[in-house]
Amino acid sequence: IIMSAVNSNVRFYNEEGELLAFRTLAAIARDAGNFSASAYDPHTIYDPEADRFILIFLSGYSSKNTNMVVGFSQTNDPAGDWNFYKLPGNVHGDNTWSDYPFAGITHDELFIPVLLRTLWPKEGPG
Repeated sequence: IIMSAVNSNVRFYNEEGELLAFRTLAAIARDAGNFSASAYDPHTIYDPEADRFILIFLSGYSSKNTNMVVGFSQTNDPAGDWNFYKLPGNVHGDNTWSDYPFAGITHDELFIPVLLRTLWPKEGPG
């Protein structure tokens, strides 16, 4: 199965390239919170050891409301159920917030490097 994430949605394809399923980020992670207003910058990675998919995306646009949302597919079928976790996007408790998340894995760890953004004199998209 191929998992493709772009902007605010994910698609799942079989080996022949046929679309199996389409989900918005907000819909696939609905149990972790309401992200319909701002779910963006998805990044996916396949963990061959665990035979599972990992999906990371952002929600929010400022140091006051940004979260990183991290999900792990429960099986090797990413169109199935997931476990999602919401992490604070303002990791330092200051006026910065996380942007452009990526992922790296080892045998037993997940690394999420991000850019730290500051919008001033006012916060918000733009």
